[in-house]
Amino acid sequence: MKFEETVIPVMKIVFLATILYSVMLFIASKFPSVSQPGTMLIISILALIITFTFSAFMHGKVNY
Repeated sequence: MKFEETVIPVMKIVFLATILYSVMLFIASKFPSVSQPGTMLIISILALIITFTFSAFMHGKVNY
């Protein structure tokens, strides 16, 4: 396992998660009813799940 093989996928995951989270925060800020703590927690968990699923899928595509 090389340095690039470990770091670059992680950087992509972090980058994707940041974009997803900021987009969801922006959408949530537009709707006052959404900006409750519980909803924000659900949104962040969803963002993480989507990001990791997507990155695992992409990583699988690249490897095989």
